[in-house]
This record gives sequence, C-alpha cells and structure tokens, in this order.
Amino acid sequence: MKKSIIFIVILLIIGSVYASNPNETHVIKNIKYYPMLDGYCAMAALQMNLNYYEVDVDQSLLLNLGWNYGFFLLDSPYYVTAYPCTDPIEEVVYISRLLGFEAKTLTFNSLDEAKKTLKEYISNNTPVIVQWTPHTILAYGYENGGDTILIYNPSDPETKLI
Repeated sequence: MKKSIIFIVILLIIGSVYASNPNETHVIKNIKYYPMLDGYCAMAALQMNLNYYEVDVDQSLLLNLGWNYGFFLLDSPYYVTAYPCTDPIEEVVYISRLLGFEAKTLTFNSLDEAKKTLKEYISNNTPVIVQWTPHTILAYGYENGGDTILIYNPSDPETKLI
C-alpha cells in the first residue's frame, strides 16, 4: 500500500469556527521539523512529510527533482520537452509521485471546510501539506476540537493556524 501525501490549498479564508468537541486534541508523533532553505517553504514542508514516512531526503535534492532549479519532462511519442517548474503545488505532487507516494490536491474556499478535512486526515495520522498564497506549511495536529491547527511553518516553528 502506498503512503499518501495530501496537499491542501486554502484559496479564500472566510467562515466561522469549526469545532466538534472543544477539548479534543490530536498530535501526530515523530515528525521532525526542518527549516526552509532561503525561500523554499514547499520543499521544507515536503521534506518534513517524507521524513514522517521514513524517507530521508535533503531539500536540495527535492529542489533539483522538480523546483526552479530543476525541470519537468513531458515525454510524448514525438518528442521530449523540458518545462521550467514554478508552481509549488504541482512540484510537491510531482516529486511525491516520483518518489512512489500517492499524492492528491484538495482545494477549499472556506477555512471551516479546510479545517474539517485537516482534522479528518490528522485524526488518521496523516500529516498534510497546506499551501496558501504565498506560503507552504505542514499540518500535524489540532487542538480545541479542530479549531486550532498545529503546524510546522518552515520559517517559524512556533506558529499555529487559527
């Protein structure tokens, strides 16, 4: 069974507070924090996620696998084309699949909807990479029944998503 890397995009942060049991807390254990290399939060979030699944990969390798310093190959019956990589969502999914993981992108227009989904994945011990313009983090737990999401922010390890 392939491990899943989930990537959530919060497009528009609106809505009221989501919480089922205000005292409920869940934290996924054994996630190692990695600070980002200069400006590459998506690769740091991916590195933290991969490390949870016991894949020890350096951020510089991840960058070369598919970020601005690398390229994406489109192989067709007629030619092979290299495209520059610029989108963190596409790159995290591409690299995850390249390393043998299932990866999917979920997009939400409300914070309530996103928090509900985050809580479901985290309750099942699946850390989630979260992208909101222009930053990427790793969600690994929740407090207050899912109202407060515990995250590793590659630029500040003490941040929480409220």
